[in-house]
Amino acid sequence: MSNDPGYIPISRKIFGHEFWREKRSFSRFEAWLDLIYTARFEDTPKTEFMNSKPVTWNRGQLPGSVRFLMERWHWGSITKVENFLKYLVNTDMIVIEKGQGINIITICKYDTYNVKKEAQRTQEGQQKDSERTAKGQQKDETNKDNKVIREINKSTIPLPGRIPVRKKDFLDEKERKFLEMFNEITKRDFRTLNPKAKRQLKRLLDYEPKFSGKQFEKAITSGFKDSLKWQDPSKFTPEYITREDKFDLYLNAVDSLTASVAASVSGIGNFHAKLAAQKLKD
Repeated sequence: MSNDPGYIPISRKIFGHEFWREKRSFSRFEAWLDLIYTARFEDTPKTEFMNSKPVTWNRGQLPGSVRFLMERWHWGSITKVENFLKYLVNTDMIVIEKGQGINIITICKYDTYNVKKEAQRTQEGQQKDSERTAKGQQKDETNKDNKVIREINKSTIPLPGRIPVRKKDFLDEKERKFLEMFNEITKRDFRTLNPKAKRQLKRLLDYEPKFSGKQFEKAITSGFKDSLKWQDPSKFTPEYITREDKFDLYLNAVDSLTASVAASVSGIGNFHAKLAAQKLKD
């Protein structure tokens, strides 16, 4: 067995794979990996209203009540979640703050698990320079290696940790159908997607296996119902629901809704919901 202390780069899209999304009781490793994945990656703080109170968290942090984590991990026991979190605290893997009325979990050494691209490129570049100096590589050999790498990147062969991206032949048409579904369910009148929402929707459409129109319908319906409890429901927008973490949250949360409950959300009928789903599938 190798003792190499390096790491395996894994795309975040793997959390959209059917193996990860299948219903199961998470192992402790999967629960730990889920905390790292769910923690905020961006440098800027994030603020949302939870139970009518503003809650703010930063890079490497996430808000998470014990009950929320119990349901997310399918553990069926609050005590099991509490014991697991205590273990992580005692082993200096996380820190928990409760000053905002909800658990704010900080992942210790988060930057070790999520190296920024700029720092990663610098580190890899320094390592390559050092290796070239030690081995006395010649310039033409380096150029040859770089040419091979470029050819590999241009290929369509699935590499380890890389999920093939679909061609965007009909992406504009998908955007239109997504907006029709969103407006049909929320009774809003969005005419276009901003650049950020377009990028986020494309990432969702690029997942393998692909999400069905029914899954988009479920996520939007569940998210819209939840937004009716917010202080400002107008913040429920296409940009909001196409975020990977929010789409995942509401897609899973809506699984337990019956058709009658889904139909009661702001007067949405089953006929309109099914019609919107069919539009995205076609």
